[in-house]
Amino acid sequence: MGSPLVTLGLVLLLAATMLTIGTEDGERTLQAHPQGQIFVLRLEAGTEVTARAVIDACGTWKTPNVLSANGLLAPGELDATAWIDHALPDILGSERHRYAGRHTVVVGAGHSAATTLLALSELVEQEPGTRTTIRSWAL
Repeated sequence: MGSPLVTLGLVLLLAATMLTIGTEDGERTLQAHPQGQIFVLRLEAGTEVTARAVIDACGTWKTPNVLSANGLLAPGELDATAWIDHALPDILGSERHRYAGRHTVVVGAGHSAATTLLALSELVEQEPGTRTTIRSWAL
């Protein structure tokens, strides 16, 4: 049979805006499977909440990640806004003209980057002159 069910003390914060998240011990690198790590969430209302687990399902529509690893805008990033796409572009469809025959740099190491790279790899096969470079960090 399967594992026994575990009862969790669940707290839902509805209509709350999280400004930042960190760890109680100040560790900057969040681990995939932390042992005993306590998270600290600072809310827009000015309160802080601690938790042993956090599910971030908010997306990044309002505040996409910047290109640099330290959370600050990379030099020149604001000037290059017209060429930076934070959302998943429709590379093989409506936005094909933006990527076909061009060199595209993908910065990231998550699911969005992987999805974008899969589409770009198809485009490389279909459109001469299309190239891509992968960067999991920007300097």
